[in-house]
Amino acid sequence: MTLNQNFFFKLHQSYQQHPLFWILSIGLLARVFASFFGGGYIASDDHFLVIHIAWRWLNGYTNWLGDDVNRFGHSLIYPSIHLLLLKWFHWIGLNDTSWQMVIVRLFHAFWSLPVLYLGYQFTKEKVSQTAANTVGWLLAILWIQPILSVRQLGEVVSMVPLLYSLIRLERHFTHSNWKQWFLAGWWLGFAFCLRYQAGFAGIGVFAALLLLKQPKVAFYYTLGAIVGTFPVGIIDWIMYGYPYANPIWYFQYNSSSAMYEYITGPWYKYLLLILGVFIFPFSLFLLIGFLRSIKVAPFLFSGTFAFLLIHSIIPNKQERFIATILPELVILGIIGMYQLLEKIQYPMIQRWYRISYRIFWVLNIPLLILTIFTYNKHAEIQSLCYLQKHTEIGGIVLDQRTKPFLAPWYYLGKAWRPDLWLVEVKNEQDFQDLLTYIQTKQKRPDYVIIYQDFQLEQKRKAWERVLGPMQFEKKIGPSLGDWILHQLNPKYNPSITANIFRVKSE
Repeated sequence: MTLNQNFFFKLHQSYQQHPLFWILSIGLLARVFASFFGGGYIASDDHFLVIHIAWRWLNGYTNWLGDDVNRFGHSLIYPSIHLLLLKWFHWIGLNDTSWQMVIVRLFHAFWSLPVLYLGYQFTKEKVSQTAANTVGWLLAILWIQPILSVRQLGEVVSMVPLLYSLIRLERHFTHSNWKQWFLAGWWLGFAFCLRYQAGFAGIGVFAALLLLKQPKVAFYYTLGAIVGTFPVGIIDWIMYGYPYANPIWYFQYNSSSAMYEYITGPWYKYLLLILGVFIFPFSLFLLIGFLRSIKVAPFLFSGTFAFLLIHSIIPNKQERFIATILPELVILGIIGMYQLLEKIQYPMIQRWYRISYRIFWVLNIPLLILTIFTYNKHAEIQSLCYLQKHTEIGGIVLDQRTKPFLAPWYYLGKAWRPDLWLVEVKNEQDFQDLLTYIQTKQKRPDYVIIYQDFQLEQKRKAWERVLGPMQFEKKIGPSLGDWILHQLNPKYNPSITANIFRVKSE
């Protein structure tokens, strides 16, 4: 046996003896790479409802939402955790926002690991070691999981407590121990604190318990869930004068016509999404397995099914909304599929399953590499990071007339000051109003960043007629991931380019 053969033999032997160790290690490694190289934010919510708010709290803003502070509609707990992180960064003197976000992403990477452990152990208990290994690898390196795991999304961070709640109930519902039922419910309440929609799973679990004639378990599970939501109720009571103000506002807003202002879709949109995420035809086998898993894991199934059903009924449909139940879909799909393959014993079906599984990994690995190294909103963020070293500047103008977007001012880092003049020009009226203000007040910005190349020279000359000569300093383009997303859906994924100009002193 050659040296290389001996090495791979020992590696294989180590995996056979300690599969969970290798699954957790590779899963963590993928998330660490995503933490360092997968910068930015996917949707506006994973920055502006978390980091942005924490940053504004830190800097003493009273209008920390930018509009109506009295109607937020989201949990204050998750951004409060990030406020503590930002305070710690300032305490240790870490002012570079890019490195701050690497640490924030690493925090989320470690937070996501219990999902791998829980899914592996539960599948091993219910089916077999082989099925557990399959679940472990899917949860570890499904192409979208590492990058999602390090994003600041309530849909993703609530994965851990929701999955633990459902698995804990599966393990203990037959035991006459109210404490176990109560604790399982408490974790559901905690998931609600991070993402209100996690409570949809509780509706399915409650219905399943009643159908199985387990009213006592239903009572203690529900009681635990209610107690688990107390942090939201107490904080809202202090902030707004009555408990659960934000959940009430949130559901009032989303039950109104306002939900039609966002992305909508047909009821089957999420089914198509699941078929795509898990890569057809393997995803078809996974869905079949999911539907067959109801007898093996009734509460895991009922919670997941209710979550998916309610989201399918609600008109507002965004892909990230069902990220919360990706682990449950993997676990239930594999459990049901393995049991089906053992039962039917049809060589043709088993052969097609093996082929689909190989196709999945052939496509999954390049997608995994692409997403891990994707920097979302690259130009929007890096154009502000570029100015971090210019702590002497007094004003910045962002010319967004071609394609307006929310400016992530947090990334200015130590260049930000309470008296810093920050202006976003989103249309021609904003432009004319600002020119009038500059001419009247004799106040000039130090930097103008013109986003997009459309009519770039024309815009530059228009600024120079009022501000005087401007020196071009840097051009920052979109990342490869930004470009690909733009090609797939240009309406909702603009590909932004930033042109940074310094206004020459008079």
